[in-house]
Amino acid sequence: MKHMYFLLALLILFVGCEPSTGYTTPEQDNIISLLTNGIWLRQSTDEANTVEVLDSWKFEKNGKGSNRIERFEDNVKVYDETFYFQWAFTTESMAVIYILRQQTGEEFWQILALTNSTMKVRASIKDPVLNPGIEYSEWTYTHKNKED
Repeated sequence: MKHMYFLLALLILFVGCEPSTGYTTPEQDNIISLLTNGIWLRQSTDEANTVEVLDSWKFEKNGKGSNRIERFEDNVKVYDETFYFQWAFTTESMAVIYILRQQTGEEFWQILALTNSTMKVRASIKDPVLNPGIEYSEWTYTHKNKED
């Protein structure tokens, strides 16, 4: 009887897992290329306090990346820190990016739009696919070439 349960568990395991070939489709290649070709920049300004924050993200094809945060007060740089992270897609459709930074923990970005010039995401602390209705922040980033 134990063997039957074992065989049943193996059957469920193999039927339940979706095989992955290790290869990407042209659509997936395009998403990876758009995401990793340059730097994504978001600028926010609090005019009342004359504070400007530049938040830039650089995704590498090897699953690593960097996030630089610069803060200016009265046009004087008062903060400049770079954080490093690992990233991966959580879905085969590459609609959600999982980001792990040692300093801040896990973050999930659901991609709403991704073009050569703009990336719009919903950022949350849990996977939005597994946790529908979770609170999120919506951010829009503009593309900047690596050389700029």
